[in-house]
Amino acid sequence: MTHIKSPAIGLGISLLLVLIVGGCSSDVMLHPGIARLMEASNPTPRIAERDRAKAICVRNEQGNMLEGLLLAQEGDYGTVIVSDGNATSRERTLYYFRFLLGNGFRVLVFSFQGFDANEGKAHLSSLIGDARAFYAYARQAFPGEPIAYAAHSLSTAAALCLASRQAELAGVVLQGAFDPKGVAYAKLAQLWYLFPLYPLLAPYAIFVSWTVPDELAVKECVANLQNTPALFVHHPQDTVTPYRGAIELYEAYPGPKSFVIPKEPHPPNYHMNYTSDETAQEETLRFIRRVLPKAPAIQQDGAPALGAGTR
Repeated sequence: MTHIKSPAIGLGISLLLVLIVGGCSSDVMLHPGIARLMEASNPTPRIAERDRAKAICVRNEQGNMLEGLLLAQEGDYGTVIVSDGNATSRERTLYYFRFLLGNGFRVLVFSFQGFDANEGKAHLSSLIGDARAFYAYARQAFPGEPIAYAAHSLSTAAALCLASRQAELAGVVLQGAFDPKGVAYAKLAQLWYLFPLYPLLAPYAIFVSWTVPDELAVKECVANLQNTPALFVHHPQDTVTPYRGAIELYEAYPGPKSFVIPKEPHPPNYHMNYTSDETAQEETLRFIRRVLPKAPAIQQDGAPALGAGTR
């Protein structure tokens, strides 16, 4: 099997570097340049399903054109919108989540403003609106059908805050979840051996946290999710998005929820658990099948069959 090299080590120290030289939260958390560099130096393997993907173009709330990839086949019911982290191309996102394909529902993969060939500059203020644009497309293209959101890393913030504003989301998958407003402090706590530099680093951490848009205040978004099922997937040794923060979000989550701890990854990459953990993949598919109901049974005259409903 071909393994994708991860930017986890570089991203894990990116906060420290930006704290030292200065920069706002979007500079810390969004790296479209790294995504492009990875595609150029280590192209994503092309899967067979990619050839039947349909390009979907939408405009976000800033008026920028964004492109997604819709993978569907006859008989699919329901849609899972999918997005990834802060240094990931759309093609790499598709490859990472390829285990979702061919399971009776559509998969709509997208990347954020400023990534790939998408218009605009990458900025945290666009994340929820970007996700909302693809959500709106799915609602219009497939009226009456359920929609779920599978997110990795930074995208989990967009998923949770979109869900808090869209009761129609059938469920959210959160792999490597964290709160952008608190991650700077969590990173400083991880770098305990730099304690002598805390007087220098702490003000920058405060600044980075302060510049995260209020609409991405994940802990506040979570408080509104009494009815949206959520699946958290997080490895205790993940240093890119600290495990403690995911546990705190899980404990605060008021709606139906479950937590999957992935097995030891091979090769070691505690932030990208779907790469080698078939159990985590199976648990995720089981969750999605549960929250996306089957299509109602249809009689020959077009009326719903008696007793038809969700499983």
